[in-house]
Amino acid sequence: MKKIYSVSLATVKYILFSLLVISYFLQVPFRLLAKFISVFALFFALANYRSWLKLFKRPLFCLYCLYISICIFCVAFNLNAAIGKIIRFSEIFLMIPLFFCIDESKNSNFYSKVFVRIAFLKAIVLFSIYGIIVKTGSYSAIRAYGHLKGWGDIYSFGSMFLTRVQVQGNALLVMAFFTACYKKDKLFYRVALFLACLIAGNKAYLIGIFLFVLYFFASWLFKTKRSYNFDFKVCFLLVCTMMSFPVIIDKANSILEEKAGYSNAVRKDQAEILLSGNIITGNGVGNSITAKTKYRDYSGADYFEVQTLYVINQIGIIGYSLFLILTFGLLLKRKNSFALVFIYFTYLAYTFFNPYCFDTTHMITGFLLCSVFYSHSKKETFIK
Repeated sequence: MKKIYSVSLATVKYILFSLLVISYFLQVPFRLLAKFISVFALFFALANYRSWLKLFKRPLFCLYCLYISICIFCVAFNLNAAIGKIIRFSEIFLMIPLFFCIDESKNSNFYSKVFVRIAFLKAIVLFSIYGIIVKTGSYSAIRAYGHLKGWGDIYSFGSMFLTRVQVQGNALLVMAFFTACYKKDKLFYRVALFLACLIAGNKAYLIGIFLFVLYFFASWLFKTKRSYNFDFKVCFLLVCTMMSFPVIIDKANSILEEKAGYSNAVRKDQAEILLSGNIITGNGVGNSITAKTKYRDYSGADYFEVQTLYVINQIGIIGYSLFLILTFGLLLKRKNSFALVFIYFTYLAYTFFNPYCFDTTHMITGFLLCSVFYSHSKKETFIK
């Protein structure tokens, strides 16, 4: 009877994770799915209660209690905010660390395959939107339609090659590419996800991918038996890549500097607004921004191009620091955790300038790190 229960629970976890990832990646174009993302995330966390309850047996429990206390204080500090907004962000702040406690490494193959395959469907959606832009010769119509449907933003820096499709559900594409590489998935999926990242992201995405590839290539080079007997062509390719990357970035900067002036001004504008008030202990969970500038009207906004600063605006530097210590601490508790920490740092870096982060995106990332990536942390490399 016990065996039947275990199998049933595992099946429930599989179904919930599949529904969670489907809702996340395919909320564009199916906007109705967005309403179910947090629901599936909550039930998936509850289904893994045995894993995250282990947190209470560790010294990190005290840190988690302190973190919760800060969040509760921030809620009490801002009771005038919309109750729906308070509940939403409270759920996010309290649940993210729990996803870093889940360990499904024994079943990592299933989770990685589901994650990568559904991410591939997301890539097809982006390719389709990009194809429409190329066929019509303009992004204006599809951009207006995307704004009407609440997808996100679609814009161009003056050429089809520099067209970006930044819609909701994009933030995990880089993690999907990491996962496909780390689990040695088919080259077809790796290439498709890489191209999707080019269409969906900005320079932060590319830098994150470059750091990921460089780190694990170096790991393969120096930690395997081939580290002292590697092919000269491989070494030459690595050196050329390292030398050419700054040139590519400099060239991209020269092209985008004038075009991206508005976007950078908006980020600076948002940073000044979000870092105002009490940034030490925060302005309260669900704090509503009422500022209006020459660039935008931020009244009631939940998403910003520098979303991390909005988190600091709510729970303060103290709360955000505790969050980082807690999540990094949960990764460091695992053996061979350096790769996990590096990938997590890369994730934090490339999502800093992304409006769709520090939500379910962060939860799924924590789960992937502690289940999918951790299962292969002892492996030498993702390169085949």
